[in-house]
Amino acid sequence: MDPFPWSPGRMLSWGDYLAEADAASPVDVRSLIRLRPEWKVESDPGGATFSISGLALRADFVPSLSWARGPARTDAALRHERARFDIAELHARAARLGSVPARLPSRGSNPDQAKQNARDDSARMIAPLVESESAALGRRLAGYDAATDGGRDAAAQAAFEEEAGVAGLRIPP
Repeated sequence: MDPFPWSPGRMLSWGDYLAEADAASPVDVRSLIRLRPEWKVESDPGGATFSISGLALRADFVPSLSWARGPARTDAALRHERARFDIAELHARAARLGSVPARLPSRGSNPDQAKQNARDDSARMIAPLVESESAALGRRLAGYDAATDGGRDAAAQAAFEEEAGVAGLRIPP
């Protein structure tokens, strides 16, 4: 199963955890959640310059790299992992990706090559922003895991979900 984006109508289930648990890992449940950038590159007709627009992040869940050992597959643990995915989505929405210069010079000897180079160059420009936001999300999720004892502290779990605004994500617009 390919990675899938966060969606208000699709909640994680234990069936989404497809990887074999790492026998050497002390972790019983591992959700690989990543931030994926989306953007548009528009080249001028001659291919001399390009611009980047619509830059945003999306939270993705990666089933093939996520696992849960049998005894750890509890309702509380699933609630915790669902909230981790929700927190990632909230983080992606709130990410401040900075500004991108209005027009950038293209490289290439013809318009097709310039378009491909513009896509590659834009990805390199965006990568540090995504890495920074991914690191910030990692810190936020580590704090969440610690504060809730990995979902085992139900009161802390509920308080954290309330504070993070997770409950409002599942309410249809």
